[in-house]
Amino acid sequence: MKLNIGAGTDLREGYVNHDIAMLPGIDIVWDLNMLPWPWASVSVDEVVLKDVLEHLTDFMPAMEELHRILKPGGKVFCEGTLLERLGTTC
Repeated sequence: MKLNIGAGTDLREGYVNHDIAMLPGIDIVWDLNMLPWPWASVSVDEVVLKDVLEHLTDFMPAMEELHRILKPGGKVFCEGTLLERLGTTC
């Protein structure tokens, strides 16, 4: 499974598109501050997060959830202003 977390209007074919709001094309509506996330452990091959992490109450639980849901060898692609402020990428 591939997840596009915080998709908004950037829908991706072949991905489960997630957002906090029920927008056209969104497959799962969920507040990522609510733990655990609605995906099973070790069930996700790839996650895309674009401009998501800076909107969360706490950064570290999100990292723990990503670790929980990813399969071994799974990939996370993220970008956003939080990462720029931390001087890092993931």
